[in-house]
Amino acid sequence: MIGYVPQYKVAADLIYSALVDGTFEWIKIADPEAGRVDDIQIAKQGRLDAFQVKWGKTTQNVPFRFLTREEKGKKRQGKPSLMHQLAEGWQRLVRLHPDR
Repeated sequence: MIGYVPQYKVAADLIYSALVDGTFEWIKIADPEAGRVDDIQIAKQGRLDAFQVKWGKTTQNVPFRFLTREEKGKKRQGKPSLMHQLAEGWQRLVRLHPDR
């Protein structure tokens, strides 16, 4: 469970904020239909906010190319860029929730 603690903290903060401001409607966590933005989905009045949470043990700068280039390496060869994966997840959620 240690690996999920930062993700849970982010989710708790976002959910709490939506509850306090009175816009909270529902949440989904680890939704396979959402693609890469599956970690947290928070439905509010007229919108859906979806998140993919990433973190590391140390703080470091992430170059723009990390977000926009296809991933390389034996296990990741041919995997679309993170930006591509996020855009694909956004498109899926737009189709699933056109009213948001």
